[in-house]
Amino acid sequence: MQRIKFKMFLIILIAVLLGIAIHFTNPVTAILLLIIWIAATIFSIAAILIGLFSKKFRFWYLIGFLPFLVGYGFETGVRNYKHNAAMKLNIQIERYKIVYGKYPKNLIDLNSKIELRGLTYSTNKDFTNYRIEYLMDQFNREYFDSESKSWGTLGWND
Repeated sequence: MQRIKFKMFLIILIAVLLGIAIHFTNPVTAILLLIIWIAATIFSIAAILIGLFSKKFRFWYLIGFLPFLVGYGFETGVRNYKHNAAMKLNIQIERYKIVYGKYPKNLIDLNSKIELRGLTYSTNKDFTNYRIEYLMDQFNREYFDSESKSWGTLGWND
């Protein structure tokens, strides 16, 4: 029985660590890690269901929710951090326009210390509108369009 508990603990620990590692890898590796993470999460949920319907339910069966909770919590934290950084960059770009009357040609002109992975900045010919776009995670990008003054998200197949 102790071996089973230890194996369950290792599987759940691996699932948690893989859920976090997805954000720090390239897209191909992230897809493989995501598949393994989903499998480990399904295994954890199966352990919970078996525990719920067995006559000897143990409280530690509930730890099966840990991979999902840690993965979701980490993802939410990363997304919020990146979105806040993009909003700060957006404010800096708008301040630049107030001072110089047009948007910057590139982010080097802005002297911004904000770094986002996969960040692109583009303007139209007369520098009256711009668009920033950056990677939220391995599969999604978020953008801001100054013409419509709106934020949006693009998926991995858009």
